[in-house]
Amino acid sequence: MTPLQLVRERAAQQAASAVVLRRARLTDVEGIVALVAEWAAEGLLLARTAAQVAPVVDDYVVATDARGGVLACAAVREYSPSLAEVVSVAVA
Repeated sequence: MTPLQLVRERAAQQAASAVVLRRARLTDVEGIVALVAEWAAEGLLLARTAAQVAPVVDDYVVATDARGGVLACAAVREYSPSLAEVVSVAVA
């Protein structure tokens, strides 16, 4: 394998393992619920159900792996222009 081929192969591997930070989608709801449940079982977060997360999924951001698995999540709930709450901050 040439040095250029090695560089290209390593770049492809890094791209495949990259973490992506983005707004959550409905397809992320189960991953968010599962991640939050891990911390809720420890008594560190309030548990959330899919029925609670799905209607407000636009409040969430997620970090995902190359396969779209949820690695981290957080949401901001705005109650008024001067009052907001950060909720469900969880990292795998």
